[in-house]
Amino acid sequence: MNIKRVENWKHKLGQLIQKDRNRSFEWGVHDCCMFAASAIEAQTGHDPAAKYRETYRCERSALEVMKKEGCEGLRDFVELFLGAPDGLLNVRRGDIALIKFEGRDTLGVVYGGVIVPGEKGLVSVPLQSCIMNWRVG
Repeated sequence: MNIKRVENWKHKLGQLIQKDRNRSFEWGVHDCCMFAASAIEAQTGHDPAAKYRETYRCERSALEVMKKEGCEGLRDFVELFLGAPDGLLNVRRGDIALIKFEGRDTLGVVYGGVIVPGEKGLVSVPLQSCIMNWRVG
């Protein structure tokens, strides 16, 4: 998908991160996929997860949503919206990153480190945790 960033995307992305800083993790509402989609929306004005929001309530049902779309996991699911991953040498602010967090594949947003939703708010992990990334805009 070729979507462009809006003019004030940096400001909007910063506002999202500030707003969600202390927001608790909630499947289908504020999990790694929904946070990544919200970051894409902040940067582009397009919400790639609009039809998935609040349609699942646990990890198992999240996986069922992905399987219905023909996806094996997070990588396949992100590729539906952002295409093939970009090279790690080109990672930049606002990109969507795949990392291992607390033992599972997790999506995050590059913003200094990689920002991911944790149980009690957003957590920043080192950029070196990035397994792959997707360019936004």
